[in-house]
Amino acid sequence: MTEMTVVWQPPTGSPLNLSGADNYQIVLPDDGWYMPPTSLILDYYETHAMVSRVRLEPRILDLPIYIDTQTQAGFVAAVQTLINAFNSVKGLEGTLQVTRQDGAVRHIKGIYFTGLEGSRSQDTYNTLWMEMPLAIKCLDPAWYDPTAKVFIYTTAAPTNFFPFFPLVLSAGNVFGNTIVTNGGSLDAWPVWEVKGPGTNPLFENLATGKKLQFTTVLQVGETLVIDTRPGKKSAVVGSLNKFPDISVDSSLWPLTFNDDGSPKDQTVSITMSNTDSNSEVKLTFNERYLSL
Repeated sequence: MTEMTVVWQPPTGSPLNLSGADNYQIVLPDDGWYMPPTSLILDYYETHAMVSRVRLEPRILDLPIYIDTQTQAGFVAAVQTLINAFNSVKGLEGTLQVTRQDGAVRHIKGIYFTGLEGSRSQDTYNTLWMEMPLAIKCLDPAWYDPTAKVFIYTTAAPTNFFPFFPLVLSAGNVFGNTIVTNGGSLDAWPVWEVKGPGTNPLFENLATGKKLQFTTVLQVGETLVIDTRPGKKSAVVGSLNKFPDISVDSSLWPLTFNDDGSPKDQTVSITMSNTDSNSEVKLTFNERYLSL
């Protein structure tokens, strides 16, 4: 495992380096880095069945951990630190972050599954070292690029914004069309932030024909936040739920992907009337991947 840097961030507490620092090292055979398991959802007919859709199942990461210390007291402390870092009693997920050989960084949410029971044998234990077959269960099996893609659309004059510059589109009624690229191998779910003033914001993915339309008026200083991510899905202005303002033919649509893994360009249309120099739309998403 020396070819990758692997760091576990517990739900609370300090990160733990599992790739040769902090007394811990992932050893072979490890498993689960690449394709996740799937389930086939079938439609049944008189003579046969057909695949209706494919569902990604939770990913199990098998990461045997070798603990190596110089003293008995150090060994006891290292084991306790590992146990504390993977304590799942509260049902909270941690984050495993991996830096690949090429420098790309990916992370995945997970929760302790099994392996830290402490089975001791001549091959796996002595008073200064131990090997534990740690397994982490990832309910969302996708790997994420932790660096979000951010696009800002405004009718104001351009100002510096790192790492992106605002895209200055036409003022008044239409922000305009723009090309957004999803470089991942799974759907990417955007978060929209719409700053008023503005009336009836409409977001369309012209590549898929999907739209998200609101019948609402935003005043100066108000921000509509739309989170389309699975498990998060919300539309609020402050604490006010704005789901009732969504049209019946709308959907919280994703940015889709190419089957061959190549980046997919798609035209996104953003429309809102009664805007001025204070109006702004911010699109944020993290690319998702089937494989590390």
